[in-house]
Amino acid sequence: MSLGPARLYPTTAALNLPGAALTPSVPAFTDTTINGRRICRAVTPWSANLQVKANGSYPLPYDIVVSGAIQNVAGPLVTASYATPNAMIAPSLGRNLAACGSRIPCTSTVNIPLIAPQTMFEDRRTQIDLRLTKFVRIPRGRVQLNFDVYNALNASNVLTINTNYGPSWLQPTSFLPGRLFELSGQLSF
Repeated sequence: MSLGPARLYPTTAALNLPGAALTPSVPAFTDTTINGRRICRAVTPWSANLQVKANGSYPLPYDIVVSGAIQNVAGPLVTASYATPNAMIAPSLGRNLAACGSRIPCTSTVNIPLIAPQTMFEDRRTQIDLRLTKFVRIPRGRVQLNFDVYNALNASNVLTINTNYGPSWLQPTSFLPGRLFELSGQLSF
């Protein structure tokens, strides 16, 4: 969200938030900082974009094939945004928020980031999927019988988190599904 070059963020004193170091008289996107880090240019670290994925299969005697896939990907981005009400912003801004219009009292809010972008991430996630396949020949074709194990390590990594600053900040909202077994087959004729 852009407040525009002429609009300013509220001061730290007006917000009364720990760790928020917002400059009161500097236009947004020039010297705006959070905990001493400039937020006008966010660079995603190399490790946050790195995905390692591999798969393969190996034939065994008696028409059996073992296969698997492994993936290691970055965890979700950790952010914190505080919904700051107009009553806290208006004293330092010198007026109500533009979103207020002519409403009295104004109930508009502005989300203010409390953590510099692209600086915090949850732990990386590793998942292993395995498959055991047996081929059975029949008079007019063949049957393929599969036994799959998804998330073989039964990892419970966090997939998404609550990023709104408050009592439930960083609470997981979804996890990697637990270990799953599946039997399947395919008839080819």
